[in-house]
Amino acid sequence: MSAFNPYAPPGDGPVPPIDRPLPEGIRRYRLDREGTMTLLRKAALNRLLLSAVMGLGYVALFQLQFGIVVVGMFLCFWVAFLTLVFVFRRAYARRVEPRITASFEILSSPRALRRTALGIPVAEIAAIEVESMAELPEGLSIFGETRRMWIWRHAVGYAELRDRLASWGPIETRSGPAAFVRRYQHLRGQRAYDLARDAVFAREPALRGEVEALRAVAIAAPPVPKRARRLLLLWLLLVVVFLLIWQFLSPAPPAREIERPPALTL
Repeated sequence: MSAFNPYAPPGDGPVPPIDRPLPEGIRRYRLDREGTMTLLRKAALNRLLLSAVMGLGYVALFQLQFGIVVVGMFLCFWVAFLTLVFVFRRAYARRVEPRITASFEILSSPRALRRTALGIPVAEIAAIEVESMAELPEGLSIFGETRRMWIWRHAVGYAELRDRLASWGPIETRSGPAAFVRRYQHLRGQRAYDLARDAVFAREPALRGEVEALRAVAIAAPPVPKRARRLLLLWLLLVVVFLLIWQFLSPAPPAREIERPPALTL
């Protein structure tokens, strides 16, 4: 979905960009510090909004079962939790910004595009397989036959890159729910080409050399952390914690009186 993973580990320090001389027809686009901080602030805000929505859901759930005192205690706990998250993410953004800025790169040639970013796989796409392009409020979405690519609007030279990609096909404009759906379709499908197996090179053999030229001048791709299992464990832990809170605060059921059969009279 995004041009980088803002929650990837920062590593030992920034990766110095290697600006190799570019062959004719290839252009390089990067992020600057202001663009990186803007993306980090948006990522942190999205996390806070998601946490706030979850908190409101739990408040509504608790209101049905417990009194106003319990709900007030939960709200105090949740506000304190969100405050700590905000402070932590702000400090983390300052620490990880240099590495994110240095690790981001988009290389554009007349028929191919390559994107490198911290925390997500390298993405490549060729003009020959592009099916649709849409400009959203956050950036440019490219859909191909077998892959997708997302380009953030905050990249330096974004307007120039958009004009270059306009020669590949029409670029439509989307907003509202249609933009939301299109943006989250980028959660999968962003990957690099397999020069030996992908059918696109059989259709246009000269494209192989163009992709190889992009790779020859590209910066080294940072490692991609495997976060899916850890994220799943964190969600399971959160569910278990709230189930325990529910069990602790639930009133004990009233004791049932044992009905005795009526006494027999002789």
